[in-house]
Amino acid sequence: MPTKKQKQPVLIYGVPEEKSASLNSFFRLLSPSLFFYPPKRNQLIMPRASKQKDPNAPKRPLSAFFIFSQDERPKIKLQNASLSVADVAKVIGEKWRAAPDDLKRKYEKAAKEAKERYEIELQAYKKTAEYSQSKARA
Repeated sequence: MPTKKQKQPVLIYGVPEEKSASLNSFFRLLSPSLFFYPPKRNQLIMPRASKQKDPNAPKRPLSAFFIFSQDERPKIKLQNASLSVADVAKVIGEKWRAAPDDLKRKYEKAAKEAKERYEIELQAYKKTAEYSQSKARA
């Protein structure tokens, strides 16, 4: 056992320093595929198949922002036709954030009416035979 004053050998991979050079050359010869890392826990679980959308079901209503963007998109494209879709979306988002509350309330009211219409259509659809058949297939 070396004393405190004596230098202890440095261990690399649990091997003394003088033997580590040959060990490093050995590792370089090995194929990387030999160092297999098991998949993470969440990768072992098979993903669920997504539910098939019912083509006959009523479409979900638009939010206030999307109704606003439907109104604003043509105006922005007229002003600057060279803007990309992403740039137009950024401009619409900035306009929505800067919009006064009374304008936002107008669109929120339209969204609320659309949601109420959707709820009525959905309840009526759930009473149809098409809904029963789509549930039986799922």
